[in-house]
Order: sequence, then structure tokens, then C-alpha cells
Amino acid sequence: MIEYLEEYENVLNEEICDKIIQKFLSEKNTYDGVTFSGLNKSIKNTTDFHLKLKRNDDDWIKYDKILFEALNKCLSQYREKYKAFQLPYKNLKDTGFQIQRYKKNEGFYVDHHDFAVEKGNYRVLTYLFYLNDVEVGGETDFLFGRIMVKPKIGKCVIFPASWTFPHKGCMPISNDKFIITGWILTDNK
Repeated sequence: MIEYLEEYENVLNEEICDKIIQKFLSEKNTYDGVTFSGLNKSIKNTTDFHLKLKRNDDDWIKYDKILFEALNKCLSQYREKYKAFQLPYKNLKDTGFQIQRYKKNEGFYVDHHDFAVEKGNYRVLTYLFYLNDVEVGGETDFLFGRIMVKPKIGKCVIFPASWTFPHKGCMPISNDKFIITGWILTDNK
């Protein structure tokens, strides 16, 4: 592994991952995946759902809490390991959880980086939760093939949301891939 790219195994249990996938598959408010440049299926071909707590849905509220607790545990470990990478934690925010489906033999996201400014807030970290195993394909490819992270149920990956961490979502071959992603933001105050 390279510095600042961390994998955390078994962060979510299999039962929770399966329930989130089933809830996602029954969700009516999914949409074609977009990037900052808009909808372009030659850049990103996924089906997405942004989990917003404004929804009056007890299941999504419960899953959001579980995800938040799991993410905080991983962020604490990340922060402990990379003490030099200190962030103004009192000003940190997150973007909420975005669930994405990469369909077998169809879904992908080309090489990109995650740095962005959203409403005056800077993305500083990216996180990914893998909700299922993918035997063939579906890796998250970092640094143009130097690091390949295999989708494994319950795994969380955290890395800087920076141009120094280009990555892509490879097409899953054996089965669909389901992930949850999001970003940690700071207002730099």
C-alpha cells in the first residue's frame, strides 16, 4: 500500500451490506451517475442514490447511523496513523452517503481525482465502502494500475481527495458491484 491510502477490512458486516443492497434495489429515486461535468455515460456508467436524511424512511435512517459510526471508526484510525495529516476536525463535514451500482459488464468510472470545492468547502478525503465481493473485475484502480483494490464485502478504503490520487472504478465482470462513497470536507477556517 502507498502512504495515505488505507484499507479497513470487515468494517460492515455481511448482513448489513446485503440489507443496504436490497433497499437500494427497491429504491425509486435512483438516477444515472453524474460527475461535476454532468451526465456522460462514456465517463461514468453507474446507477446512484444519494442517501439524504430528509427522507422519512426508518430503514435509511438506521443505515445512515450504522455507516456514520463505521466511517468514524475508520477516520479515527486514519487520523491516528497520519498525525502529520492533521485537519481542522472541528470544521469537518461530510457529503452524505452515495450508493452506487456498477452493473456487470457495463458499469465503470474512468480515471479521475476527487478534489473539488463544494459551496466553499474543500474535499479532503474520499471514502469507499464495498457492499459485496466481486470475483472478476470491479477493482478500484489507483495510480494507473499501481494499486488495485479488490471489492470485498464490508471493506472501507480512505484516501486523500487530491489530484495525487487518480483512480477509476473498473468494470465488474463476474457480477454487479455495489459501493457507498462520499467525501470529508473542510471549510479551512
